[in-house]
Amino acid sequence: LLDRIPRTVIRSISEIDGTIWFGTYGSGILLLDPKTGHIDQVSRRSDHQIGLASDYVFSILKGSDENVWVGTLNGLNKICPQHQKLGHIDLGKIWQSGNIFNNIWTIYKNDKHELWLGSTKGMLKLVHQDRRYRVTRLFPQINSRIIQVCEYSDGIWFSVHGEGLYRFDKIKNAVKNYRAESSNLLGNRVYRLYNDGDMLWIATDAGLNSYDTQSTDFKQWAIVDSPDQDRRNNAFYSIYRDQRKKVW
Repeated sequence: LLDRIPRTVIRSISEIDGTIWFGTYGSGILLLDPKTGHIDQVSRRSDHQIGLASDYVFSILKGSDENVWVGTLNGLNKICPQHQKLGHIDLGKIWQSGNIFNNIWTIYKNDKHELWLGSTKGMLKLVHQDRRYRVTRLFPQINSRIIQVCEYSDGIWFSVHGEGLYRFDKIKNAVKNYRAESSNLLGNRVYRLYNDGDMLWIATDAGLNSYDTQSTDFKQWAIVDSPDQDRRNNAFYSIYRDQRKKVW
């Protein structure tokens, strides 16, 4: 099946109702049916009445209803696969800010079914109210690109480009920033957060960390036979735990 996927940079992968959605860098969305091997494409120049906001797709998330939310280089798309409908939400127009909030790198759905959107200039919240979409700014002290959002224990963690990690405490309604200079976090560029059910794994440009509810700081994981001075060997970009609870 992998041989049938066009050669392109893939930024996100999601399995939605048996179909594999690939968000690409320049080719829109590729939809793979793993049973038949058939591939459909949704792009800016598609057969839909309204195409994607951009062919550069960074994030894909299934909502609490039948809709699929797609974050792109030029705003947010809402796709209803069942009725083959596609809509475009121009966040810059809603926020009256031009395009600075239209780069959506990650999408997170909280327990209230609200959408948090990680943009180039911080975190946004999208709410559907009175048949209109409204956007509010979350955590105005954060003005950089949100890489990823991950829920762990009673907090919501998100990585910010070059600024390490932030944790939103849902009980105290407070935000705390963790950086390499003031904690055991190995690097301020965090590429991946992964909640394996027991602990939070953190992939950085300078090594691997983990965090659990019993910890007061991050645990550092060493790489065997890797010189500390060569930071290129210590960068981690992705994390996965298999059914045997082995972390890759």
